[in-house]
This record gives sequence, structure tokens and C-alpha cells, in this order.
Amino acid sequence: MRKLLSILASILLMLALPIGAHQLGGKLKIGGKVSVATASGILPISVTGKNCVGNANFSNPTCTWSADPAIGETIHCAVMNAGTGASAGTPYSVTDNASTPNVYTANGSAFAGTSTGATMQLFDSFSITHSPHTSTFTQTGSVQNFPVFICFSTTGGVGAADGAVGTYDSNISGTTLTTTVNPTGTADIAYGWVVVSGSPAFTAGTGFTLVGSNSSRASEQKILSSSGSQTCTMTYTPASVGNDMICGTYK
Repeated sequence: MRKLLSILASILLMLALPIGAHQLGGKLKIGGKVSVATASGILPISVTGKNCVGNANFSNPTCTWSADPAIGETIHCAVMNAGTGASAGTPYSVTDNASTPNVYTANGSAFAGTSTGATMQLFDSFSITHSPHTSTFTQTGSVQNFPVFICFSTTGGVGAADGAVGTYDSNISGTTLTTTVNPTGTADIAYGWVVVSGSPAFTAGTGFTLVGSNSSRASEQKILSSSGSQTCTMTYTPASVGNDMICGTYK
């Protein structure tokens, strides 16, 4: 009887798997690729390599994706507006051209850096339901002074912000920006966004990878391996006076 029940259980399991999938030890093989499932059923965060960079002069910029994000991926965007009219109270938003536009949510309030005059903010669309080809950064009720934004996509994770956004603002000449984040998750992704004076060469911090850059702005990401207090860092040359940074973490 036990053997019969075991056979029936195996049959039911096979019926529940997607077409073309089969179990391989503790893993699931689908279409020739092996996916490792966690105990919670949540796959670890992975960066897809897809990104887009948009900038404009006194208008709302649109960026075209290097490859269209697929349904189920998460999109992270960092935005900024510079000069007169940029303030922490300025309403920013991100949209896209998907058949049904995905919803982008701000991670914390806009941060107004006093050293560069730039206002920066992070936006995310978790587990998108439709695939976009372009995304657009919109500023409502403000002077649109050289707005720039950079986006990239990931797979896996819970799909939520994890902890407060870290910020850095300095009027002292230097080549390093750093801020502290304090995620609760042990396998989060950190996303940093910097604005400096001039047009320097950027280098991602230890363990970070540059997502993209545009003149005096750059973004970076890093898959974390522990929870608790840690830093987001980026360096650049030559040195300049005016350095702002924000960094968010996601699980």
C-alpha cells in the first residue's frame, strides 16, 4: 500500500509540473535550464543586464530599453532634476509604454541635495504585468532642468523595499561618495544613484557594478550577502565640490 501511495504521489507531482519540466534531485529543470528553488519558494535576486538611460533639456525624458523587460521582472529607476525649480516637494513619477502601463512606486521622498542643487528619487515597479519598450520620467509643476533617469531590471526576490533610503550631501571637494543602508534581508539588492559637479569618470564601489551613467550622474547595483548596516560607495575623478548620493535596498 505504501509503495502504491508513493507511485501515485510521484504521478501527481509530474502532472503539476510545467510541460517540458522534470525534477533533477532537489532542482527543477525547465526547457534545459535548471532552477534552484529555495525553502520559501522565492528565487534569489538576479540582475538581467537590461537597462535604459534617458535625459532631456527642459522636458520629460524617455529612455528605450536595451532589451524589453519581461513579465514578472522588477524595474528599478533612479531620477533627478537639476537647478531652479527642483525641490523635495516636487512631484516626480515614472511611467512606461506597456500595453497596460506598469505602476511605479516611489521609494521614500525626493531628496534635495544642497551641494549640487539636484533633487533625486528612486522608483520601482515590482513583478511587472506587461512588457514595456520605453519608460518616461515626468516632473509635474516644476521647471524641468536637464532631467536624467536610469533604469534596470531584476528577477527573483520578494518585490519590496527593505529599509530606509540612505543619503549623502557634501560641499567639500572629494572623489568618494558613501552612505549607509540597513536592510533586514540577507540577500537584498542595493541600488545607488549619484550626482556630482562636472563630468567625471565614475567607478563603482567595492562589489558594486555600474548600471549606467550620463555626464555628472551615475547609478550602481550590488547583490548583498548579509543584513544590517553596510555602505553604498562610488568614486570618481577628477575631484569636485558638490556631491550627492542616495541608495535604496530591496528584498
